[in-house]
Amino acid sequence: MNPEASPTCYQLLQSWLVIWKAQLAGNKSQLEEAIKDHIDLLPQGNRADAKGRVKKLIFEYSHHPFAIQSVVRRITRALQRK
Repeated sequence: MNPEASPTCYQLLQSWLVIWKAQLAGNKSQLEEAIKDHIDLLPQGNRADAKGRVKKLIFEYSHHPFAIQSVVRRITRALQRK
């Protein structure tokens, strides 16, 4: 894998933050766009199953808004520490 194609931890955290906020807002079009942007960060070879894993994770959390809020707070704190 080419190191230039690898996203940084900061980029991935920002991407997940956008995904979770879109999920909390219930905005399907914004969520789909956030997932697409997240997948585009990944190297070409990892994109094939990444979208399915992201959607599965979102579905598993979708019935637990308090858990999503907790994840958003943790990501926000991690981003602030950088």
